[in-house]
Amino acid sequence: MSVQVCLGDVDIDEQMSEEMIKTISTQDATYDAVVELHGKEFQDVSVRSGYSSSSGLIDEETQQPVYISNSQHLYWTLLNANSSQDLDRYVEFLKRRAVIKKFWFLKIHKDGSTSFRILLDLSVIKSMQSRLSFEAPATVGEGLKKIQQESKFYNTENGLIPFDLHNVDYKGLPDWRVVYEQAKIDNEDKINAVKKQYRADKILELVQLYNLSEAEAALIIDEYLSKSIVSASMILKGTDNNPYRVYQFLTQDATKWDVYDIFDYKKGLGKTHINVKNIFNATIYTYLRGGVTYNISFTLDEIIVLLATLDFTKDVKKVLFSLVDYIVSNEFNKDDVNTIIDLLQSKNCSFEFEKYYYKNYINFTVQAKMSDFAFMMMDGKTGVFRKSEDGDLTLYTIKSISDLFLNKNFYSKDPNNLSKTILIDVVKHWLRSQEREEFTSVVFTDKDTKEDEYNLFGGFAYEPINHSGVDLQPYFELVKDVIAGGDELFCNVNHSFVAQMLQDPFNKLGTALVLSGKKRIGKGSFIKIIGALIGGNHYFQTNQPDKVFGRFNIQLLRTILVYLNEAFWSGDKSMEGRIKGIITDDDFSYEIKGGAIFGGKNATRLILDSNEKYIVPATEDEGRYIVEGVSDCKKGDKEFFTSVNDLRTSQKAMEKLMYFYMNFDYKPYEHYLREAPKSKFLIEQISQNFSKIQEWWFRNLQEGNIYKANYVMDADGIKISNEALWESFKEFHKGKTQYEKQQSFYSDLKDLLDGVVVRSGVKVSAGVTGKVIAPLHRARELFTHIYLVSDFDDMVDWSQPYTLDIPLPIPFCA
Repeated sequence: MSVQVCLGDVDIDEQMSEEMIKTISTQDATYDAVVELHGKEFQDVSVRSGYSSSSGLIDEETQQPVYISNSQHLYWTLLNANSSQDLDRYVEFLKRRAVIKKFWFLKIHKDGSTSFRILLDLSVIKSMQSRLSFEAPATVGEGLKKIQQESKFYNTENGLIPFDLHNVDYKGLPDWRVVYEQAKIDNEDKINAVKKQYRADKILELVQLYNLSEAEAALIIDEYLSKSIVSASMILKGTDNNPYRVYQFLTQDATKWDVYDIFDYKKGLGKTHINVKNIFNATIYTYLRGGVTYNISFTLDEIIVLLATLDFTKDVKKVLFSLVDYIVSNEFNKDDVNTIIDLLQSKNCSFEFEKYYYKNYINFTVQAKMSDFAFMMMDGKTGVFRKSEDGDLTLYTIKSISDLFLNKNFYSKDPNNLSKTILIDVVKHWLRSQEREEFTSVVFTDKDTKEDEYNLFGGFAYEPINHSGVDLQPYFELVKDVIAGGDELFCNVNHSFVAQMLQDPFNKLGTALVLSGKKRIGKGSFIKIIGALIGGNHYFQTNQPDKVFGRFNIQLLRTILVYLNEAFWSGDKSMEGRIKGIITDDDFSYEIKGGAIFGGKNATRLILDSNEKYIVPATEDEGRYIVEGVSDCKKGDKEFFTSVNDLRTSQKAMEKLMYFYMNFDYKPYEHYLREAPKSKFLIEQISQNFSKIQEWWFRNLQEGNIYKANYVMDADGIKISNEALWESFKEFHKGKTQYEKQQSFYSDLKDLLDGVVVRSGVKVSAGVTGKVIAPLHRARELFTHIYLVSDFDDMVDWSQPYTLDIPLPIPFCA
């Protein structure tokens, strides 16, 4: 059992709200806040709480406080914190919980960068596996004394109880990125002002204090601000408080240098350090701003300066290799490379450099040319696929890919014999490379995947951002007045269908949206907006059901929404099962063209749109189809539809609509997403799907008589023979019935008339038996209860029988 000590570092920040500061004003209040942040699973966890080693100082003579920080340290143990992934999951959980509990704030740093902050310093938790946390005694100046603070202990009576990270699950919690992005928008003017001031101050500082030109200073600062990359010419203060360019630290003997932070000198030493590594892969790490690692950029001139000061009497292979990696990955041109080679020739090191350069150059060029391709071996089938075609994933043969790249092969110096020039076969070189991407399975998930799993999920097209001044009213009118036909319930069901799909895309609830109405009345406008929200990778439309239900359907695996435009239900029973399967089944069978057939998660929803009367195979027990009759109230209103379509082409409008759906509470309507509400349009679909015997009986109830049949009026309804019912059924369908045997008809008739038959085996006429059928109003009530259809007039009793000479059957023994 793996247990680790976790430090909860709590510091008051001036950018916190007053309410948030109040929650951490005392040890007990802070402990309560940490428990609330974690949830009920943390209530029994053992916690030690105390102030940090430098939380307060007093003047020894006056005994008055001279420094109070109220910095608190809480310690608890974590169970199952076995990897960095476990800690990442824990941090994500805390961030999302902080949104719910309002224990977060937007931190605007001195350079205008921002970060999402919560009660606890998450950088300490994230670095648990790479550094030790312990309390060091504070060093205080002469005449000062540290305030003695007492520790408090919670839940330690029965030993140390850890917090189990197996209990951490952030699924279903609000995404902190939504509120973070919104906070950045709300504070955009302030952030830009801070950035502008920082840029001006830093340029002035570099010019006045370090004699840089204004252009050089601006280049250094702009690279840092725009790319978060530190120039090798950036000025940093060292331990002696003197300024140095970054590259001056890199050729010294030390492998690590403590320096003052890049823009926050007041934090002192120990907060930022330079990891020299092999010089050209050096990084700068700061514990500030949540913990940030900066790469270092080098110009050709800076590289020449560094090489000129390098001690070539020592082994410099690793340095040269790191230089090659840098100039190849940053695509230095051949002239720059030759300049470096010329310098190294004077140091007798050009051979090793050039040899490694061309080896790396070949690998880099091949990987760049093949960056859109990956190798797959799945169920014994091998091939290469293009990642940008993952919607219609096709596994190509090695030969076909080789043919494609015949005109993309290139010449290079031979790394093993620099006097030779060789032709590089891109595909062959790539296939032999350890760096090629290769996969053995295809998945569709928002969770972490294994290295050999190719994940088709790429996120949605828009971030949820609540832009001010953006009016979505045309869209809301479209949904309510047009799509829902003015019905408030169906308006909310519509929004709930979309919201649940976006908030929880991998957990579909088993219903499809069906929009039935005339052409050009607004259905397409609605669906195109929803499709645009999802994005082309996870949405597609077709008017051919075979595109969805045919072979090579791998595109369905990565599809969250399919829009069947002008689709119709043909009555094909095999198609009926496929439609219902894709709506309700959690798992589905997929096939890659040229590759394997495999099972996978089915996250696909359907929206069917048609002006056909008969769309879906709905039956009387149907709960899969949310069927709506779309209103034509806006037909021909060009101004309205222009305003709707303008929203789809507006980045801010789509981001605001995504924000609306990501925050829409669909829970009150979730049961309708599992069992569709019974609209009159669903009922129409049900009647369109009546079997022959149901269709015949529905006609009888509508007309108030049994079609072309003789029967006898009875006090309890009507008396009719079984034979007369059979003949009536055949006559209604003009002899075209699905029954090969008459007895099968009687079996279905028994089920159909369950509760309608008052008495069976009654004498209808001499030697003829039959049944008594309930009064018309009762028969209609039972039919409506089962099949929902209520399209009847006010008749109460059956009408007189149809007068036609249909001879009654003569008993065999008459």
